[in-house]
Amino acid sequence: MLKKIFLVLGLCLILSLPASAQSYEWRQACIGTSIATIAASGTATNGSEFTAIPILVSRPLGSSVVAITITFTGDGSMSGADIDFYFQASYDGGTTYSTDEFVIVDIGSNAASATNVVRHTELVNVYGISHLRLWKVVNNDSSNTITTVNATISGGR
Repeated sequence: MLKKIFLVLGLCLILSLPASAQSYEWRQACIGTSIATIAASGTATNGSEFTAIPILVSRPLGSSVVAITITFTGDGSMSGADIDFYFQASYDGGTTYSTDEFVIVDIGSNAASATNVVRHTELVNVYGISHLRLWKVVNNDSSNTITTVNATISGGR
């Protein structure tokens, strides 16, 4: 009888342990250092104003949805802000990147900001894509400069 009690208690203990090996989240920056400044109506391009880090988005048993988080500081009210972030996709393990198929994250003038800092997260389906990399950032705002531009991609398992 005592043996059965210890067996049941041992089983309860094993089942109550966290399953940390079964689920986790990952987060990775898209550029090594933030883009310092993009002038009004300006563009920053990979290889010129910044160096993109290719992000592996296809994970074994992973979700096909990732979150792209954009942060930047706006100069002024940002009422006319229209900032586009273009991401290139690779379907072959990061060897080549498409120039015509990409993910666009568009941050419009209604983006919430606190003291001119904008933080925007968008969920993107990456089914069939192996890697993403930031290609270019276009500041369509004709009167405001943006600074400290960053992008991260995160996902689960």
